[in-house]
Amino acid sequence: MAQRRFWIGNAAAIITAVALVTACSSGGGNSTSKGGSITIGFIGSLQSATYSFPETAAAARAEVDAVNAAGGVGGKTVKLSVCNDQANANQAVACVRQMTNAGAVGVIGGISTVGQTITSDLQAADLVYTGERPLSPGELNSPISFPMVGGSESSAAGLAMYAATTAGCKRMYMLVGDDSPDSLTGQAFAKAYKYASGGITVGQTVTPSPDASYAAAAASAVAFHADCVFVTVDVPEGPKAIPTLRQALPNAKFFDTAGAMPTPIIAALGKYADGIYLSDSVLPVNATGNTTLNLIKSEMAKYEPKATLDGFAVTSWLGTRLLLDTIKTMTVPITGQSVLDAFNHLGAYNGGGLIGNFSFHVKSPVAGATREFNFTYLVFRVENGTYSVSADPTFESAVAAMRG
Repeated sequence: MAQRRFWIGNAAAIITAVALVTACSSGGGNSTSKGGSITIGFIGSLQSATYSFPETAAAARAEVDAVNAAGGVGGKTVKLSVCNDQANANQAVACVRQMTNAGAVGVIGGISTVGQTITSDLQAADLVYTGERPLSPGELNSPISFPMVGGSESSAAGLAMYAATTAGCKRMYMLVGDDSPDSLTGQAFAKAYKYASGGITVGQTVTPSPDASYAAAAASAVAFHADCVFVTVDVPEGPKAIPTLRQALPNAKFFDTAGAMPTPIIAALGKYADGIYLSDSVLPVNATGNTTLNLIKSEMAKYEPKATLDGFAVTSWLGTRLLLDTIKTMTVPITGQSVLDAFNHLGAYNGGGLIGNFSFHVKSPVAGATREFNFTYLVFRVENGTYSVSADPTFESAVAAMRG
C-alpha cells in the first residue's frame, strides 16, 4: 500500500462545492432520511491486526456532533453509523449491510485495505462514498467514489518533480513494494522524474511485502550510486526498510509520501525519519494559521479529546463536511439516489488551504484512476520527529508531470 494505511450553517463556510443538483431522480437508492433525522455512515479500518486508523471515525463523529450542536441539517439531527471493516473483505460486506439497514444516505471513508469490496457493495446500493484515502481500484474508479484528495500517485509525482528540480537529485533510485498500489505509485514517480529531469531514468528494486530483510535492496541502491531514494512500501515495512537504506546510503536524500509516514511510523523510525522529504495532498496538522484546520482542532478537542488528529482524520472530516453541505443544499427528498445525483453535479471545490483547489469534473491523467480528481500536493520534511512546513504553504499541481 503506497499511502498506508459541512459544517452546516451560515454563508461563512470556508469549504464549498458548487453546482449542486436539486432535481429529483427516480430509481435506486433505498436508503432515505427518516422523520426528524438524517443518517450517514462511516466505514474504515479502525482496528485490525495490521492497520488501525480510529482517528478517521473520530473526526467524522466530531463534525457530526458539531453540526447537531448547531441545529443539525435543516432542523434534522444527523446520525452517524460507524463500522470497522477490520481490514477484512467479509467484514466490509457486513459494514455495507449495516449502512443500508441503518438507512444511510451516504458513506464517509477513512483508509482501508478492502476498499475494493466497500466500493463494489456501495455501488450496488447507490450510496456515495467520499472522504476516503483512495488505495484500491474500486475507490479510484467506482462511479459512487468521490475522493477529495489524490491517491499516492499525485503525491509521488509532485515529490519527483521536487527531487529533480529543487533537491538536485541526479541518481534517483526507488524501492517499490510488489503490490498494485505501490507499483502505480512507483510508476507515477518514475514518469514524473523523467519528465522533470529531462529524460533521466530512475533505478529501482521491487521488493516483496512483507520483506524479511532489505539488505539486497540497499546493496542494489549502493551499486547504482544513488544520491536520492524514493520509498514506496506498505506502511508497516517503513520502519524496517528505511533504516537499512539510510545506513547503506548515509549521504543520500530520502523521499516518501506522507500517507506512508503517519506520526506513529515517524516515532518508530526515530532518528532515521529526520530529513526525509514528504509529499501529501493535505496540509500537515501541525501547520498554523489555517482557519479550517483550527476549526477541526477545536471540534476534535471538544468532542473527541482523546483522538489523534492526523492527515487521515482531516480527510475524513472533509468528507463529512462535503456530504452534509451537499445534503443541506438539496430541495428534494433525501435518499441515497438523490444524494448520489447531487454529487454527480458537483463542480469546483475550494479546499480552504487544507487541500488544493480542484474540480470534480477534471479528467484524470492517470490510467486506471478515473475517479482521481485532486492532483495538488505539498512538499515538506520531517524534522525533530515531526512535520516541518512553511508558514504559508502553497499547493502545486502534478498534472503536467503525470501526463508526461
